Amino acid sequence: MTRDLARALDEEFAACTPPTAITRELIIHRGRRVRRRRRLALGGGTFGLVAGVVAAALVLAPVAGVPIEPPVAIAQPEFPLPELDPDEEYFWVPSVADGRVTPDTAKLDKAYLEHLAAFGRPLVTAGANPITRYTYTLGHGDAEFLDPNAYSSPVYFGGDVGVTATDGEYMDSIHVRLSAKGSFLPGAGQPKGPNPNAPVPYLVPGCEDYTFDRHLGAPSEIDFECAERTGPNGERMIVVTRVKTAGGGEQWMKERFVVVYRLDGTALTVTDDLVRIDGAQADLRDAGFGLSEEDLVALALAMPDLLVR
Repeated sequence: MTRDLARALDEEFAACTPPTAITRELIIHRGRRVRRRRRLALGGGTFGLVAGVVAAALVLAPVAGVPIEPPVAIAQPEFPLPELDPDEEYFWVPSVADGRVTPDTAKLDKAYLEHLAAFGRPLVTAGANPITRYTYTLGHGDAEFLDPNAYSSPVYFGGDVGVTATDGEYMDSIHVRLSAKGSFLPGAGQPKGPNPNAPVPYLVPGCEDYTFDRHLGAPSEIDFECAERTGPNGERMIVVTRVKTAGGGEQWMKERFVVVYRLDGTALTVTDDLVRIDGAQADLRDAGFGLSEEDLVALALAMPDLLVR
């Protein structure tokens, strides 16, 4: 059973041919990065802030060509989470079979592609997935089948367009997830054991580095760098950079997550997986992202306000 569409898509991305580049038109001022090893507290989260953390205010500066819509007050339908057992492991099961493109997801997909093109880097679009509406159903334990009355919520998910780096060897594989109001907890959730993903119902993993044994004693390591930020309209944000190895130390993967907790109660997550264009495994610890943290923040803030239903 596929437990999380995002988890599956994180593991592979097809290599393909980039089209013509377009001049970059997104500008965003730099916020303050805060390096810390402890978990974040956002909103009603239960994680302790590291002393001295200063939230940076971002000023979004739209320019001609790629208009950025001002925030709209949308009354979002709410999908409140049930009470979750802290000792139970939960997972999302996406309804891949009945995923569909809707007018809302099409609008999100259009804005996503326009703003990626505006960065002025060659794009890898073959094999990309349009942003699609899925129903995510909550599962737990070792259940083979889901209770038909189990909790579920809508998720808009897709993308996987590659943005090539300046050296042409690597690309940033970018996908977007828009989560419904009430369907997540704010803040970073620390992964447990060999599963490096954010524990449900958090949207982003982190922020304490850890090592565990996975393959016959071969150590697996995960290193987190986390920052807390504030958007131009007071939106709460988390930026997490994660470097991980599956053991043996020959292949190191690098990812970056940006989550914007929107004022309407929804959350927009942008994930950047740094990969080689030729698909080969590599040690990416010293490889640089093609898109900066500021680029991803600008992309996340520029996505339109939509009903998630």
